[in-house]
Parts: sequence; structure tokens; C-alpha cells
Amino acid sequence: MSANSLPEHLLEQAEHLARRERTRPRQASLRRAISTAYYALFHLLIRDAVQQIGPNLTPDLFNRAYRWFDHGAIYQVAKAFQKQTIHIPNGKGVLIAQNDPRVQFVAELFVDLQELRHSADYNPGTTFFRTDVVDTVIQLRAAFQTWPAVRITPEGNAFLLSLLLWDKWGKRP
Repeated sequence: MSANSLPEHLLEQAEHLARRERTRPRQASLRRAISTAYYALFHLLIRDAVQQIGPNLTPDLFNRAYRWFDHGAIYQVAKAFQKQTIHIPNGKGVLIAQNDPRVQFVAELFVDLQELRHSADYNPGTTFFRTDVVDTVIQLRAAFQTWPAVRITPEGNAFLLSLLLWDKWGKRP
């Protein structure tokens, strides 16, 4: 499987896991659905960021660039991009004065999914409910449907570049 189809396959898997058992869903299925949903969005964003940075990379170089991204750094970028006004790190001005609400939606979903994934993967005391998990996966599907139009906007481009270069925005032009 290539990175090109991985996000969509993970989305399908999350949908399957969220509805796996007809009655009395297993916590394992719901937890894996949340974790898989997070990774679907994570890989979607990374794939598109690498394609934006290097649209003509060989598969080997694409895979190398793919490994540059860090979960924690992406979380910090998403936290910033879920707001209407995006401030440059370290208080050095405004990067985006009027953020696209669709970028805000994707960024907020990423933050929520990462926090849910941490609970699903590392907190055995957390109980997940099918309705909540299904709603989360429905939001993920909506993000996947919205994303192709969003990623080509100036705000979407800045979001993708920020996944790797967030701390660089403060440098003088």
C-alpha cells in the first residue's frame, strides 16, 4: 500500500470498527476506531504536505520526506489554526488575519482526535460510546470530503507548510 491511498483506507477501517459489532460494541473496537480515525487524518495531512513541498519527488524521496513530520508539532500547529486569526509563533505578528472556517474545522478535528487517541490508547479507564465514536468518524468523513477544496486555498497551503515549518514563519522576509 502506498502513502497515496493510506489515509482513505484508514478512514474506511475507522468506519468499519465504529460499527463492527451490531449490539454491545466492544471497547477494543471503539478504541481502535478512534485511534485509526486519528491516523487517517494524520496521514492525509502529511501526504498532502509532502506533495505540496515536493510534487515531483521519487517514491524513495517522498517516503523520506514523509518521516520529517512530528505528532506533537502538528498538534501545536492545529491548535493555532483552529482559531480565526493565526498568530506567528513567539508573538511576531499575524500570519493569517481571516482563517478559512474549513481549515479551522480540520485543525480542530485533528486536536480533538489526537486527544481522543491518547485516551483510547493509553487510558484503560476511559469508556467510549458507539454514538460518540460514530459521530467522530462522521466528522472525519466530512473533513475528508471538504479537504480537497481546502488544501488549495492560501490558508490551506499555509496550514500544510506550517506542519513542517511552523517556527520558521517568524523570520524576517
